[in-house]
Amino acid sequence: MKKIVFFSEYIYPADNSTAYFLTDIVKTGAVVFDGNGAVVTSAQLPKEMPELSVPDNFIIKRIRVCNLDKNKLIHRIFKFLYITLIFTLHSFRLVRKNDVVFSVTNPAFIVFVFAIIKKILRFKYILLAYDIFPENLLAAKLTSSKSCIYRVCKKLFDWAYAQADYVIAIGRDMQNVLKTKGVKEDRIVLIQNWANPEKICASDKNENPIIKKLAWENKKVFMFAGNIGRVQGIENLLNAIKTASEDNMAFLFVGDGQMLSKVKQFALDHPDINMHCTGAIPMAEQNTFLNACDIAIVTLEENMLGIGVPSKSYFSMASGRPILYIGEKNSEIALCVKENEIGWVVEPNNCDALAKQIKLIASLPDSELKNIGKSSRNIAETKYSIKHALQKYQNLFYEVKNL
Repeated sequence: MKKIVFFSEYIYPADNSTAYFLTDIVKTGAVVFDGNGAVVTSAQLPKEMPELSVPDNFIIKRIRVCNLDKNKLIHRIFKFLYITLIFTLHSFRLVRKNDVVFSVTNPAFIVFVFAIIKKILRFKYILLAYDIFPENLLAAKLTSSKSCIYRVCKKLFDWAYAQADYVIAIGRDMQNVLKTKGVKEDRIVLIQNWANPEKICASDKNENPIIKKLAWENKKVFMFAGNIGRVQGIENLLNAIKTASEDNMAFLFVGDGQMLSKVKQFALDHPDINMHCTGAIPMAEQNTFLNACDIAIVTLEENMLGIGVPSKSYFSMASGRPILYIGEKNSEIALCVKENEIGWVVEPNNCDALAKQIKLIASLPDSELKNIGKSSRNIAETKYSIKHALQKYQNLFYEVKNL
């Protein structure tokens, strides 16, 4: 009997967005395939927590990985190589001809490895593209397009992406990039990420414990929440904050990442700016931190068009917040913001334009911001709800099951 086998670095109970999405995707696939399948993951389950709720015959294999520093490149590479090796071994143990393999593009090496193994085991292959490799290395400024190694990697990975029977794109801009990599249009399935409006609620900023602790009730609070990493355009944002900041504004940073130290140093160097870094806050407390602002900031570096889609946008929409999006004008989130009139879009690396926009937003009356926020919440409940997204995954799983 045909089965489905998922491979993902993160799943329940890991505390990040990939785990948030993959947990429900795995549950959906397990039901469609009548419990015939497995998930292989490096996410560990503490003894006090219950196992993932799936049919009894669905296998869950959790592999142990050394606890390495994700902010150190060499540590990440070693970890990714190890996970790729273990995933490869389990694919030969669990997968048979005509079974379905569902893999995420993390770690990137697995994309190329599964493209090769598919030729041997002859399984059906669904690839969920959360990242586009190696193009994401250019955006992170970790390599150059003129590099010989980069050009070789691009040829190999363009071939690898095209080997999947279906590639799931999480944005319209990503669809276009996948086409340029040689993936046939009829093999690309557009399924945007989502937020669960039943778990995320909108509440008054001034009643928020974070806001009360900081005494920011009378400030227009802009918040960046999520990975504070290389491709988030943090330096551009900080420069704009330096230019735009006035006493009626405040800037809250929630999260962790390679650029967190720069954000903290900026706050120390500019004590006159109302600015605070909380560090990482568990997703279980998302209702608290998502509501600790008037405006949610979502930002990406230039050259990220079609390379990634910041899922934090959907969470902020579900919390009823307007979106200030800093990124390419034709990217998925920019299109979402403009089409649904739920915020503002500023091109990346334009500090002056961003500072001007921040000042304009801060001058708006609270009532106008709240009305935009209500529209944002409504869009999250309709266009980007968990029910809507998982129906698309269910349809895809049935289609592949019947191939």
